[in-house]
Amino acid sequence: MKKLFTTIITLITTLLLQAQCNTLLFNDETEHSFSVVNLSSYEIPGIEDPGQAAFGQSGISSREFIEINLGGKPADKLSFEGATSNSSIGKIINVGVSTNNGESYEKIFQTDALSEDYSLLSDIQLPENVTNIVFYTLKSQWATLNKRVTNIKITQKTFLTAISANPQAFEINYGEEQDINYEFKYSNLPEAIQVTSSSDAITVSETSIGSGCGDYQASYQLVITVNASAAGTYNETVTLQAGNYSLVIPVNYTVPVPYTIASLPTVSNLEIGQSLSQATFEGGVVSTAGHFEWVDGTIVPEVGEMQAFQAIFVPDNAAYPVQNVELYVTVTKKAQEIQWDFNQDIIYVGEQLTLAAAATSGLDVTYSVNDPALASIENNLLTALATGELEITVSQVGNDQYMPAQTIVVYLTVEEPVVIKQDQTITWNQDLDNLKVGDRVSLTAEASSGLAIEYQLADENIAHLDGTELVADAEGTVMIYAMQAGDDTYNAAENFVKFVIISAQPDKENQSIVWEQDFDILHVGDVVELTATATSGLDVEYSVNDETLATIDGNTLTVLAVGELEIYASQSGNEQYEEAPQEIRYATIALADALEELSVDAAVIVRDNSVTVSADKLTKVQLFAANGQLIAGGEGHNTITINIAAHQGVLMMVCHINGQRMSRKIVVR
Repeated sequence: MKKLFTTIITLITTLLLQAQCNTLLFNDETEHSFSVVNLSSYEIPGIEDPGQAAFGQSGISSREFIEINLGGKPADKLSFEGATSNSSIGKIINVGVSTNNGESYEKIFQTDALSEDYSLLSDIQLPENVTNIVFYTLKSQWATLNKRVTNIKITQKTFLTAISANPQAFEINYGEEQDINYEFKYSNLPEAIQVTSSSDAITVSETSIGSGCGDYQASYQLVITVNASAAGTYNETVTLQAGNYSLVIPVNYTVPVPYTIASLPTVSNLEIGQSLSQATFEGGVVSTAGHFEWVDGTIVPEVGEMQAFQAIFVPDNAAYPVQNVELYVTVTKKAQEIQWDFNQDIIYVGEQLTLAAAATSGLDVTYSVNDPALASIENNLLTALATGELEITVSQVGNDQYMPAQTIVVYLTVEEPVVIKQDQTITWNQDLDNLKVGDRVSLTAEASSGLAIEYQLADENIAHLDGTELVADAEGTVMIYAMQAGDDTYNAAENFVKFVIISAQPDKENQSIVWEQDFDILHVGDVVELTATATSGLDVEYSVNDETLATIDGNTLTVLAVGELEIYASQSGNEQYEEAPQEIRYATIALADALEELSVDAAVIVRDNSVTVSADKLTKVQLFAANGQLIAGGEGHNTITINIAAHQGVLMMVCHINGQRMSRKIVVR
């Protein structure tokens, strides 16, 4: 981990050094003193009221003004250390700069808080184009105490700056070269200047300039050469790059074509689906020999008039450039025609004809007739409706790829058909013997044509027809006619006659209902099996006068509410037995008050809109309203819960425990 940390720190330091140069123009670590004598003897140009300020090394006699001359290189920042005695006046040191080689100075900095020890004053920004620097004091700041400075450092300024204005756009003849002289200056760049251009048609006199840190050129001239190798208008650049410093020089020029195109050729029309390469060029006037061709001849254009596509003129002279042009193409739809080998002259009313015209495009054709009263067409099927001269027109309107086809017309004469009807016969093999009064039988005669049979009776006092059913009403013989009147295809069939003898029904046996149950008193909640029987052995059916008091399911009676109940037992008879006389039983339904009060070990809990009953051998629980109406119930084993959310007041609860019925009143609020 320590090795990795060291590597990262080294890498960061290297990148920082690469990004910026800290080149020193002046570096003096010796100590210099200011001696104060003959205050009015000396002046610094441009500085008002200066005192004497000598600047020299310790042990060397003082001089008037020893200034720092930067030697023509651009300065950036000044740093130095100062030390004085503890006198407040002695702490003041001024820094003046000149931009005209010492002819005049101006103050840019003054210290006023130096301690007795050396204190570093760093990164004092120097003005642009500074040439000289001087340290001094004013008369108002004099003191007998010396002022001392040391470790004076001045860093070199970093820049990459244009001197020339950006080149103006210009025109150059095809095949010629033109030089652009571009002047710039640079100082203290982090690396050599790399010169690149955005186009191979532009070259430069130097591709690498300078040596990086510390290097300085007050003026450098770069030659940019433009080679007019292709006609056109160009907006190119030349870029000078050194680290994060750059200059971008625009190079905008136009190379005119060395020949003229007086007129463009015309292009032959294409059919949809054809590519540009299938078109031909005609005409066109150019001042030099050559030919036109498409930029992309594989393009398949859509249908449309005068569509523009990119083409080029290629001169025969290889030294001349090609020239881009736009040529216009019209693309038409494909042609199609309708084909129909039709050779019919006559069609009969009612006859149908499948129409079989086809378009060479494969598109569906459309049919129409001159008079819809003569014929109709649906799904290419023509049906002749009436006599007359019929014209059938076939058309195809085209689509996005095909032009409309030329319509064709065919002619038909519609005539009445010569109809020869077929004979038909009636077959009736049905056995209608032994009919009895009251019998109903479906008649089953059939026509060989498959058409429907109609029936008719000679005497409707003995029997009558209900649709195709014969109903025997009385004893006697009845004559039945089976008829089929024919249609457009079949003649009428010969009637088929049957004689049917209807006899009386045989006497039926009597039957009665035996019912020995007594229902004087029933209680709400009772479930009773009904035991009536018929002497015929046929099943007995039960019903009640009021199903709100009790219901019947098969032979089971369930008592629901207080009231007077009538229970009916019936047997309707069959072909052997007459209907049995109805038996009625009357019952008064009362509440289960006489039941034994719930006395066994049972738990009853009423809460949360429910009642829960728990007891050994509990099998069923019923709840009744005050009027005796059964309102809820449930079955289970030992514990039963019933929902009573919709009921309030005093309810009667009947529990079935170990084969006994026990009651109890409960109050629901």
